[in-house]
Amino acid sequence: MARSTAGALLFLIAGIGLVFANALAGSFHYDDFHSLVLNPHVRSWENAASFFTDPSLFSVDPTKAMYRPLVLLTYTVNHALGGYSPTGYLFVNLVLHLGCALLVWALARRLGAQPAGALWGAALFGLYPLCTEPVNYVSSRSESLAVLFQLVAFYCFLTGDSLRRRGIGWLSFMLALLSKSVAFVLPAVFIAYEVFWRRERIQWERHAPYWALSGIYLSVIFANRFLGASLANAPRGLYEQLLTQSKALIYYAYIGIFPTHLNVEHQFYESSSLETGCLFALLALGSLCAVLILRYRGRGFFFICWGLLSLAPTLVVPLNVLVNEHRLYALIAAAGVGLSLEWQGWRSHVKWALCGWVCVVAMLTQERNQVWEDERSLWEDSARKSPGMARPQVFLGNALREAGERADAKARYERALQIDPSQRSARTNLANIYLEAARTDSANRPALLARAQMHYLRVLEAEPDYREALTNLGSLYMMQGAWEEAEALFSRTIEKHPHYADAYYNWAMIKVQQGAFAEAVSLFLRALDWEQSAELWYELGNGYARLDQLDRAIDAYRRALALDGRAGHIWYNFAEVLLVAGERAGAVRGSDRGLALWKEAEEALEHLLVVEVGHARGRQRLLQLRERMP
Repeated sequence: MARSTAGALLFLIAGIGLVFANALAGSFHYDDFHSLVLNPHVRSWENAASFFTDPSLFSVDPTKAMYRPLVLLTYTVNHALGGYSPTGYLFVNLVLHLGCALLVWALARRLGAQPAGALWGAALFGLYPLCTEPVNYVSSRSESLAVLFQLVAFYCFLTGDSLRRRGIGWLSFMLALLSKSVAFVLPAVFIAYEVFWRRERIQWERHAPYWALSGIYLSVIFANRFLGASLANAPRGLYEQLLTQSKALIYYAYIGIFPTHLNVEHQFYESSSLETGCLFALLALGSLCAVLILRYRGRGFFFICWGLLSLAPTLVVPLNVLVNEHRLYALIAAAGVGLSLEWQGWRSHVKWALCGWVCVVAMLTQERNQVWEDERSLWEDSARKSPGMARPQVFLGNALREAGERADAKARYERALQIDPSQRSARTNLANIYLEAARTDSANRPALLARAQMHYLRVLEAEPDYREALTNLGSLYMMQGAWEEAEALFSRTIEKHPHYADAYYNWAMIKVQQGAFAEAVSLFLRALDWEQSAELWYELGNGYARLDQLDRAIDAYRRALALDGRAGHIWYNFAEVLLVAGERAGAVRGSDRGLALWKEAEEALEHLLVVEVGHARGRQRLLQLRERMP
């Protein structure tokens, strides 16, 4: 038995690992940037304790606060081990998913499934296309992390005859809550298990610790204001939410059974009245519930309750995104356990057909992983499948703009505004296109700046504190030489958004233009508190050089080159400062420190000529240096 168990688990790990191997070549996506890439709080262990008290540390933007301290801790570990290489983060996501699949197998076996049935159910969950988002999207780690610890807690609940095992269950439930608040439903899942599976008197002493932990968690998120802020900023009322989610349940059933039209942004609309779609959804749900109760009123009904309870928080609590595939992750885990118990009742030909189905969904999963490869492929897929949604157009426009395809990006932003004229990101980015064009098209500059300004002002009219529009309008005023107006906008941006690095950077560049280099350095340093980029370190190095603080300038250039070793302008300025510092240190007279600085300058100029072969001044400097070196 031990050999067969080990073989089954190795088969499961190998199969899931093979199917998801192409996910490791993926990248960061949308929310990853504000919560991870640009979030300075996850770059140091010094903030680890504060993760458990301050929800605003979840993002570089405090308005996007979330209370998920365990997720932030995993980001910090990832960053400490591999910086911002997406592969490391995606590998952790895959390991978490593998852990969930193994626990589905363990729960199925514990509840009485045959070995083959448990293996099939775990493979179905592990390879199902709807599980691709928690693997490919780093921010969706919160889902798999929460489900992992819920499954551990459930296993301990089933086998918790010892205090040690029960303690592990309590700890796991607490860790699930610290990963994502949807884990709050687990104690209700245990009640459903007692009622529909065991059919015995509920042993409340086993349940009490879980409800107590739920109460403590509620107290914590109330005290740190996360709960109050979430409810106060709800995007719709409860009535509209329930109507909308009644349709969502039918939609979830459709994509759950036919996972061939998956999408990061489904074309799904909010309902504010009892329209035809809502009536149909309510009738369908009522009929489905009646059938399920009649068909599965025994133990099988527990798994239905488990799945629905896992969805309950997102059905009741209004969220910005109406439907989302990763919300089905726990439901699919419940389905994997439940269906594995049905295995022994199926005939041989049905079992073979179901194994073939697992192979088919595995191929669909591999194809879906390729869609998540980068922002462009992800949002091209979404824009094609959801032509009536504005957000895919905006994000695809961003990807195209990043690739230098400005005309196509502009068309996407304009399409987004046709769909939703109030889409602030689309209008701001369209203005950015005009602003960027004005930098290179001097003949049409006034007209382009006027168009950009018009769009920025329209955004600020609707939302006066929108940081991107404020900052970029300030950049526009810089191009026009209106320094006071630009400074006023950057000051206002920093007052409203003190974590926004771009505002500090742009204000610092004004100070550079004005010759106030000490103030510029101070602003560059504040920007670096919130964003690490080669250009920021480069400009800081320039500021220190102008203040004649050469050692600090050298250190700043080194940091810049560590982030971008292909930037010729950084190599050149680095070499120039090294040359001056070496001469002052007495390189001509044979000083060890001076010679070391000149040697580093020589290496810097050699690097420069590798990345920019035709850099004439760099080549001239290198020849002059070699002539002067002792």
